[in-house]
Amino acid sequence: MKKNTWIILAVLLVAALLVALPAICQPPPPGDMGGAPGMGGPGGPPGTALAVGAQGVYVTAGLQVFRLDPETLKVVAKVELPRPERPDDAGKPAGN
Repeated sequence: MKKNTWIILAVLLVAALLVALPAICQPPPPGDMGGAPGMGGPGGPPGTALAVGAQGVYVTAGLQVFRLDPETLKVVAKVELPRPERPDDAGKPAGN
């Protein structure tokens, strides 16, 4: 691979890690019995993902999606995904 390709991949990896770090370091909300943060288990935010397209670089971290300019890697757009709601009877034994 060309040297420029390696530099671009390294920059994308660093950008993904910087975006994901706050989501990974957050403790679970009080009373949450789910999995560890960043693990994508119940109670923890989804993991981090990176996708590259012609319109931009897309990075997900926790419940946020960032669109980065492919040339400058500056954040162009940011969207907060809704947190899934749990049913009122979550955690109760079946039949009660």
